[in-house]
Amino acid sequence: MNSPKKLDKYKGFPLYIEAITTKDFKKYLETCLTLEDEARDHSFHKILVNHWPENLNSFISAFSDYFGFALIPVNVVKEDNDKLSFYSSNLNLISKIIELNFLFPYQKCMSNIEILFNCKSSIELFGKYTTVDEIVTKVVSNRFKGSCELDLSAFCEDKEFLENKIYFYKLSLLSHFKILMLRMGRDTKSLNLSCNNLSNAPMEILNFFMKGNLTSINLSHNRIPSLNQVPRVSSKIEKLWMEENPLCETLDASTYIKDILFKFPRLLELDGVKLNHHRTYLPSIRNFVVPAALHSNHAIDEFLAIFFSYYDDPFRHNRKYLANLYDVEAKFSISTCFTSREQRDLPHYMNHSRNIMDVSMQACSVPGARIYNGEAVLAILTSLPETIHDPTTFSIDVLLYNEKTLVLVVDGVFKEKSITGQDKILQFRRTFVFMCKKEKEGTKYLIANDMLTVTTAANEHKLNSFKNPIRNGNTLMLINPTADDVDNLVNIFCRLTKLKAWAAKERLRACNWDIRKSLSIFIDDLKKNDVPNFFLEFDERNALGATASIEEID
Repeated sequence: MNSPKKLDKYKGFPLYIEAITTKDFKKYLETCLTLEDEARDHSFHKILVNHWPENLNSFISAFSDYFGFALIPVNVVKEDNDKLSFYSSNLNLISKIIELNFLFPYQKCMSNIEILFNCKSSIELFGKYTTVDEIVTKVVSNRFKGSCELDLSAFCEDKEFLENKIYFYKLSLLSHFKILMLRMGRDTKSLNLSCNNLSNAPMEILNFFMKGNLTSINLSHNRIPSLNQVPRVSSKIEKLWMEENPLCETLDASTYIKDILFKFPRLLELDGVKLNHHRTYLPSIRNFVVPAALHSNHAIDEFLAIFFSYYDDPFRHNRKYLANLYDVEAKFSISTCFTSREQRDLPHYMNHSRNIMDVSMQACSVPGARIYNGEAVLAILTSLPETIHDPTTFSIDVLLYNEKTLVLVVDGVFKEKSITGQDKILQFRRTFVFMCKKEKEGTKYLIANDMLTVTTAANEHKLNSFKNPIRNGNTLMLINPTADDVDNLVNIFCRLTKLKAWAAKERLRACNWDIRKSLSIFIDDLKKNDVPNFFLEFDERNALGATASIEEID
């Protein structure tokens, strides 16, 4: 190991072409590269480049690529003469800079590099005896939560990095910490990558988690422009967040959900919305009296999906989460249009509403007496009976949309669950008045006024509601598929079964384009030897016949 005298001798030693010809220094540098001593791990070298870039991230990335080493610079500053300076303990980088004659080409310019060797110790830079690797390991470890969630959101702006002036300029640098990330990939079930300025799904990071137990990924609040930048990470993914990415502004809600479910067929929750019987897809009629921007259209679809999935939750457990959608000073009112008999059958609405058909009640009503606000709104919502809304009956009207206000009217049919088994089918109109607040993360919509009108459904509505199947996102089934959808599904089915295209298409059509059901029937037929040889591209009977169940196909 090198002696302290040697360390003192080269502390702050300036490197340039004449200096590196010294035999003592060459020998010293070679020794440092082979030994894990203080000079290698805790000595930092100041690197100065005679160029201050407009885009610092791009510059550091190009610098790393050119010299072939991952660089995590410390204390990046702009010198008085417009030079860029930073510190690094990477001796391999120093050796490479020397080898390439202290030159770095960037944007058609050749930059000269100067080095002050062994300029500062880790104690002088960080106030303690540590290394950059140890600090990064500490930050990642502290972000692993007891629920097996690894929270890497806004990772580059971590407080520990800022305090130590470590310029961790991109998330993908973590891929160079292989042992750390392999350990995290083994134990992590939920991975949060939000707010990292990502333009695509970082596969160099996600690869560490593919063979583990990862079931949840958060990619929200990034810069991902298209779902093409989001490959299928794992077939195990059940929860995914993609909101507040540019792709959300370019896709309508139905296409957004359809494309994501195609890549993540086992998804149970998307953008915080459970994919229950609504599957976040509302086949409704939209009438935009005032045209809304595409991102607002998407926000409306997402709001309706969230609102009615929570409202229709079995046993009403999740209705409490509706509080997150209302302003703290929101107002709520109920109006009914019931006959005297219907009033007796539906007392829960009458207790909180005024009957616009009852003249005597109108005459003695106190203005505003049936309008609730604040915490009372949630109390009323949770007290109303369990319901199921039929989204195929929804008619949605946007009456007003501007920077401050959104007025949304939803008409439709819902079923009130009864413990006797005699469900009541009712008609509703819900008028939502939203306040729109511009925030750093985007526009936030909160309900300022919710006006609910309930009437008994007409016979025609009763006959035509709850007839169409509601899309189930967890079954691999296409609803009203296009020709391209059919071709893609047939190709997938052919690859799995080795059936000829025409035979695969017939089986899928017979099962209403439900690939899972088709596969299950195909496996049973194969075991019974009921699949003719001429249906197959070649005889794969023995190989396919070994498949025991549809779960193995999954």
